[in-house]
Amino acid sequence: MLRIEHLVKKFDEDFVVLDDIDLSVNKGEVVVILGPSGCGKSTLLRCINGLEDIQDGRVLLEGEEINPGGKGAEKSRVKIGMVFQSYDLFPHMSILDNVILAPMKVQKRNKEDVVKEAREMLERVGLASREESYPRQLSGGQKQRVAIARALVLDPEILLCDEATSALDPEITKGILALLQKINKEMGITIVVVTHQMEVVKQICQRVAFLSQGKVLAVGRPEKLFVWPQEREIRDFLREESDKLPETGVNLKLFFYGEGNQRPIVTQMSQELHTDFNICWAKLEDFREDVYGSLVLNMKQEDLERACAFLDSKDVTWEVIE
Repeated sequence: MLRIEHLVKKFDEDFVVLDDIDLSVNKGEVVVILGPSGCGKSTLLRCINGLEDIQDGRVLLEGEEINPGGKGAEKSRVKIGMVFQSYDLFPHMSILDNVILAPMKVQKRNKEDVVKEAREMLERVGLASREESYPRQLSGGQKQRVAIARALVLDPEILLCDEATSALDPEITKGILALLQKINKEMGITIVVVTHQMEVVKQICQRVAFLSQGKVLAVGRPEKLFVWPQEREIRDFLREESDKLPETGVNLKLFFYGEGNQRPIVTQMSQELHTDFNICWAKLEDFREDVYGSLVLNMKQEDLERACAFLDSKDVTWEVIE
């Protein structure tokens, strides 16, 4: 549905913000663009919706260019809804008036039809009773729900969210993410989320693109990318493992996916090999409907080969931590 090809964005000749970005998003997916502050996430989102010009490459939505000045740019842009971190609601207007403003002013639609749709969207986001309220009378989470309703009333095919939960507390964040999941499933809207919060990845993400210094470092399913990260930049971002691992013996890291969490692998290995292991570090992560985890065992050097052979026989992924 969305295709980004060799995108290059510069703020001046010597300051390359995005460098040869390639990324695709399928229809109906929830894709998260993740990375540390300053890596170019929000700039990439602004390039996707045509708010920023680009120096090279293309952004296409269903085959039509979104690049400013590109063929079909305006036609494609109306298919995109945007949710900002700061809500950007007009304080002097009621919630209903905030929601209907864009479709009336930009899309020139009939007010009666727009009001009807706006009320449906406010009901969908749980704010049907607050249409006459003003932004100052709402909590942060409620304001973000209004911003989502405002984007949805434009009838977009793809919804872009720029750090939509970073200013909210954890419980409200869960509610907003659950709402985005509901919108994705019930309305079939493709969603692209920019964030630095792992909670967003764990709860709603189907695929994730990790950005580092303006480049796409890795793309894949979050449970594979973050439970068993290969890239040092991702490990540093996740603050993987303790820096207090034993300096003697060998440290072996095991990875568990899905049903693998239910097996007593460590106990079985200790019994079968007739030796003991020290569990030095462990974590479990909830990714949508499943649990994924990893742990670090410390063992004697002479036990390593037998331990690895046992793990291979049980289809357990492992690596030696140097």
